[in-house]
Amino acid sequence: MLKDDRKELIEKEIVALRDKAFSSYYDIEILSNSRNGLIKGKFSLSFAWIIYRVIQGINIETMNLYKKTKHSSFFFNLYQWEWDDIFEICIKANRLGLQVFPKINPNNDLSYLDPVEQTKLLEVYMEALNKYFDLLLKRNIDYLDEEDRFLNKMMTFGDNHNMDENDLVVFANKAYQLGINVADINTQEELDEIYKKVFPEA
Repeated sequence: MLKDDRKELIEKEIVALRDKAFSSYYDIEILSNSRNGLIKGKFSLSFAWIIYRVIQGINIETMNLYKKTKHSSFFFNLYQWEWDDIFEICIKANRLGLQVFPKINPNNDLSYLDPVEQTKLLEVYMEALNKYFDLLLKRNIDYLDEEDRFLNKMMTFGDNHNMDENDLVVFANKAYQLGINVADINTQEELDEIYKKVFPEA
């Protein structure tokens, strides 16, 4: 399958995952449940943490979806700095001027917020949730680009040494047995040096 076709499939899959998350979890009630969970768990309560906790839950649900069904894309555990980027968006919710502990809240949820306040909170939630899926998409596209660069590198190397695909697999496996991962090698000159180590008789 061509790279552009694979990219299109990946983008469609991430869009579908995003749509599923919004249809299932984009609701003030979901944020209310997160608020209750934080209180019961005696965690620090803030609107940022209410949203952040929900997105972490969606991350787990997304991982489980990947485990259950076959995809063209991959699930990636986000780096901490990527989670930090998401949390920076969540912090915007703390700056909306909303009361996290109202004087009267008989249901112990977010129903005490008026419709305008709820909308503002949901807008921050939307931005953070979109950021999560943007990062997941970017990680997939970056992986596809890296894979493409690797294949081009190995094809060039194979042409230089008159090696077919099977020969390249044998070469990569033998290099790995020597503790060398050819995926980590950047230049043709370095690959040539490894070739001499793997096939000293050549």
